[in-house]
Amino acid sequence: MSTTLTGYRYTWWRGDTLPNLAPLANWHVEYVLDVPLLASLQHLYVQAIEARVQAGHRPYVAFLQGTPVAYGWVATQTERIAEWLEWPLGVYDRSFWDFTTLPAWRRQGIYPRLLQAILRVEAAEAERFWIGHTLDNVASRRGILKAGFQPTLLGAPTAQGPTRWVLQGDRERALADPMARHLNILEAGLANEEGAQD
Repeated sequence: MSTTLTGYRYTWWRGDTLPNLAPLANWHVEYVLDVPLLASLQHLYVQAIEARVQAGHRPYVAFLQGTPVAYGWVATQTERIAEWLEWPLGVYDRSFWDFTTLPAWRRQGIYPRLLQAILRVEAAEAERFWIGHTLDNVASRRGILKAGFQPTLLGAPTAQGPTRWVLQGDRERALADPMARHLNILEAGLANEEGAQD
């Protein structure tokens, strides 16, 4: 499975600093269990939203001047990529996934502020937070770094086919990544270039 998985991984741990981001007027973030609202925002069936909540995923919505402008999910039990790969999370691990800023509200710095707002809430009970994106998603990379996450792994395809995993930051943190443990990424020696640049 790991041979076909590519992208960037990042982490933030309780006690890490959060960069100062200028406040947005009339802005707030809520943990929202309004299923019809979530279904409408995400263009999903109500049953799909309910299934996510029942599986331990927590939905957050950002509001600007009372209007929902972005959303994202926090996994508390398992992390999944597509339909073909899933792994368990530790009690103190959280994974961020399926974040979207609605088109009319993009390029206003909403994404990193939403990430930080959720970190502040979830850090009351969790210690380690994980997030990733595909290789070509430059906007996500920019927002994640701006929010204060640290890079851990880069998974890139090779000419031979298998993914080459390269350490991007602190090895201890990369070793703690539930995805890396599940796929035996570091133990298999696929990420052995400390300090490698992307």
